[in-house]
Amino acid sequence: VEAIREGLNKRYHLIVGPPGTGKTFVIGKLVDAAVASGERVLLTAYTNLAVENMVKKVDKAGHEPVWVGRREMMGSSAHASLDSRLEEV
Repeated sequence: VEAIREGLNKRYHLIVGPPGTGKTFVIGKLVDAAVASGERVLLTAYTNLAVENMVKKVDKAGHEPVWVGRREMMGSSAHASLDSRLEEV
């Protein structure tokens, strides 16, 4: 809770830690708060699996994530890839 409260006062965040320490939970709460105040959020991670976990968390919270990358590497939680958004233009 303290990490989330402190994070709300920052513009950029770097969240690191071993598996099972609540990183995805904290990220989800920070995204919820940022989107609620009208901000857009960019999430990045070292692996596709980490990105997929974050996208699932954000999607489950009712947001519509856009996953930038190759479609075959994306999980089913991505509402749109950058390629599909560009096709709309």
